[in-house]
Amino acid sequence: RRAADIPSSHPDGPAAGGVGIILHSWASAEFERDNVRNARIIVAEALRRCPADQPLYVLAGAIELAGENLELAKAFCMRAYELDRLDKQLYMVWPRVEAAMGEPDRARVLYERGLEYHPKNTKIMNLYAAFEAEQGDLDAARDLHDKALSIDPVSITTMHNRVSWASLETDLGELEEARRLLEEGLELHPNFTAALVALAKVERLCGNFQQARMLLERAARATNQFNPAVIKERAMLLRAMGERDMARSLEQHAASVARMQDMKRKGAWGWEAWNAFFEEARSEKRRALTQKAHARKVELGLWERPGKPGPKAKRQGLHQQEWQAPRQQQQRQQAPVAMASQQEMQAEQQQQQ
Repeated sequence: RRAADIPSSHPDGPAAGGVGIILHSWASAEFERDNVRNARIIVAEALRRCPADQPLYVLAGAIELAGENLELAKAFCMRAYELDRLDKQLYMVWPRVEAAMGEPDRARVLYERGLEYHPKNTKIMNLYAAFEAEQGDLDAARDLHDKALSIDPVSITTMHNRVSWASLETDLGELEEARRLLEEGLELHPNFTAALVALAKVERLCGNFQQARMLLERAARATNQFNPAVIKERAMLLRAMGERDMARSLEQHAASVARMQDMKRKGAWGWEAWNAFFEEARSEKRRALTQKAHARKVELGLWERPGKPGPKAKRQGLHQQEWQAPRQQQQRQQAPVAMASQQEMQAEQQQQQ
């Protein structure tokens, strides 16, 4: 706020003093935290002071896209195009606006134009690949991912490409290819949250529950406890392990977090979204689910009592053998390794009894 006031005294005006750059940075920071309403206010003030600042129009388009105000988002993108049709950031926003408006052909033309101007921009390629995957052209999506990876195999940008590509392969059942893409990336960037979550999903689908749990713990440490992707995958893992009460509790928590973030993206104040989140958390239904999950943790030895860690939580967390494998998972996994793991689990349960 202080930095934005300083350029007002510049002899050639606020724009010459750099107020557009300052407000762009500020609005971007609010937008990254899903504070769409704050970001809108800041961008509006920035455009009032700097009406010819092209990057501000691109950012405004991205903000309105997140808020699902598509007509206004398109108007901002068209104004940005008038000011600078070669800007690479524009071709990361405008095609997504057109796709959201149900105009895939226009989106494809814009992606192609962006790559014509910036043939080695892997961010545009990754977005284009995700778009083609959504449209069902899997070969085109793979080609774009492969091209982006050949151009940039090591930077942090490649991780977004690897995660997107691996998610595509996972959905198609190509788990080994997905694992290869993710493990190679994590060797370079070991704390990339999205890759850790994606690899946890692969391990879950392969029946490697302990490995999946460890990956999710790493992901939680790398980000925060309110990361929806981590929460959802942890709930999926619990459900795959047969722990339905704990899974339901986490699923409801994930849904509340998603609704809170959706409220913020659609223009609610942060305090309004948080109030709605806490109201859901205090509801009788949520309290009942939480109590069941707490009781199960006490039963497993993870908690001595609700809120106080138990002896097994200090050792290695919850071991795969201590969970009840679901019947459906057993039917899908006929490999000798999976059968051996189940026999070990049954033997340990008998010893405990």
